[in-house]
Parts: sequence; C-alpha cells; structure tokens
Amino acid sequence: MRNTILVLLALFAAASAFGQKIEDVAVTISPSLQEQGEIAYSGKPLSWDRFKGKPDNSCGFVAMTYSGIKMRYTYATRNGVTTAQVQLCPYMEENLS
Repeated sequence: MRNTILVLLALFAAASAFGQKIEDVAVTISPSLQEQGEIAYSGKPLSWDRFKGKPDNSCGFVAMTYSGIKMRYTYATRNGVTTAQVQLCPYMEENLS
C-alpha cells in the first residue's frame, strides 16, 4: 500500500510539473538521495538504537519519527514522446527522532 501511494504521488508530481502527456514513468526508491544523519527507507523495521533524539516527555507517545520524502526527477522528449524517471527517498531524521 505504501509503495502504491508513493508511486501515485510521483506520477501526480511528474504530470503536474511537465504540463504535457507523459508516455512512460519509471519510479524507484533510491537511498542515494540520503544525507548524513538520515535513515533511508529499507523495508526493515526500525530498532530502538536508531532513535537518537531527546525524548519529549510532555507527549503521550513512546516514540516519534521526524520523517519525509525526497524526490528527484528527470524527463526527456524524443520523437515527440516524453518519458520521466522519478527517484524517491523516504527517510527518518535520526537525531530528531
């Protein structure tokens, strides 16, 4: 389900940005967009040792994640056909989570 949502988000963003009909879109989960201090999505469960942030004792949660999704895209038009490549990097900010 999560991957389906990510793909739909990427398709919507690509179509909106280009303002033209796109014939082919390739979407990949790419940890290469990860920066220092971030934990890229790997499909594996998080472990407690990955949470480095200071706990907020005023909230009722055991743990919280500061997370986001980075996106990079490229597109090309050849012979009137536009194709796009979308890279997504879901991540958690290690020092804030």
